[in-house]
Amino acid sequence: MEAPVSSESSDSDSDYFPESVVKSLAREKSDGSTIKEAMPKAISNPSAPFTMTHLPSEVLVMIFRHVVQQVSPFVALKKYGLVCKQWRSALLENVLWHSVSLDARKTWLNIDQALKWLCKYKLLAIKKLTVSSWRRGHSQTSFEQLLQICSHVKCVEFFDCVLKFEVVFSHLNQVEKLVIRKCTIKSFNVLLQNCKEKLRCLSLHEVSNDFCNSLMKCDMPLLRLNTLKLDQFCCVKAASVLQKMCPNLEYLQLYAINVKDSCRVIHSDVSPNGFVVLLHLELYFKIFNSGRDETETLFSMLAASPNLQCLHLIHYTQAYLLDFDKLVSLFPQSLTELGLYSCLIDNKQLLSKLFYQCSSLQCLTISNPNTWKVTDDVISTIINSTSISTLNYLDLSGTDVSMGGIRSLLNSASNLKHLNLLRCRYLPRGTKRIYTGPADLQLLSKKILL
Repeated sequence: MEAPVSSESSDSDSDYFPESVVKSLAREKSDGSTIKEAMPKAISNPSAPFTMTHLPSEVLVMIFRHVVQQVSPFVALKKYGLVCKQWRSALLENVLWHSVSLDARKTWLNIDQALKWLCKYKLLAIKKLTVSSWRRGHSQTSFEQLLQICSHVKCVEFFDCVLKFEVVFSHLNQVEKLVIRKCTIKSFNVLLQNCKEKLRCLSLHEVSNDFCNSLMKCDMPLLRLNTLKLDQFCCVKAASVLQKMCPNLEYLQLYAINVKDSCRVIHSDVSPNGFVVLLHLELYFKIFNSGRDETETLFSMLAASPNLQCLHLIHYTQAYLLDFDKLVSLFPQSLTELGLYSCLIDNKQLLSKLFYQCSSLQCLTISNPNTWKVTDDVISTIINSTSISTLNYLDLSGTDVSMGGIRSLLNSASNLKHLNLLRCRYLPRGTKRIYTGPADLQLLSKKILL
């Protein structure tokens, strides 16, 4: 029998593993012993030769957990499972199979065999399933096995699939997060009826059916739904329907808003206190003209979100400036994060009032402006605002700011911790990058002085 590992030799473990790993390995196992006691003598004895076979299975699993975050567990099993039995055993641990991706485009992966193996060995281990490029060429048995997996997981994602989604939706009994992209769906009625009690997050992009039309036919609201991402938002009563059927939304993302078809009816139908608990709002406008319509759309959404904390606007053009006082007054004072991506708000007075209204702003993004030239005038507006003392994140990527404006900004923003200057064409070479932390920003200040 081997002698027990002495306490004196335990200090040498730090030569092979960091202290945090050694402490995690010293936790108790189910049989009362510790993992550290079960480690091979070669690890505790510095004079003994060390090889990869001396690594405990727990350490291997810890390493492979980082591997499966980058590639599918099927890929990891195929590449590294042939090294030795110990590696293969570690790769078959259930903790590495919480997230599984099935891509029918991968020629090396036999979908039918993979589904059969998952249903037999890893059915209860899977928590997230991603299905890509599924076509009707697969057998009925494979489809039934897919439904069997879907009925046990809490997160399901479909990308570019041709499926009988009415049948799939009827088996999503435990799903809490559902993502569908580039799929043909006839109706969402089965989904809403079957998942209305557990569904928390729903993301629909480039689907062939309007989700809001099905939502209007639903007899009960989705009380647990707190995250919703939709595109092609052009239904004239869509906003009022979301307000009634999804009263607990905290994160709302609307892409490709067709303001010409929807803005006027939305503006009249939305209740002023419609989205009371909404904290994050992201609006992605579809067109670059008709600033009047876009402004009214923004009016309605801001008026319906009194407790908003985060607002992102993409492709927003504020060309109609007669009601900018009303627009600024609707920005909630609780707003801590504001993002303007590829927007056109070429009005200094509007920006001054906007920053004055958002006195507690912590994160500000003015990125990739198109026809709006963000120069040092915008920097001076930010510096003179009341939110400069609380600002700690600033993204100015793709703007026309100069070194003089950045110098004034660094002297005024005492709490700034993150600054993005990528693709700023008027800045000298070597300064166009992302700066994080006070030490990094101090290096930027020294470069400016030089």
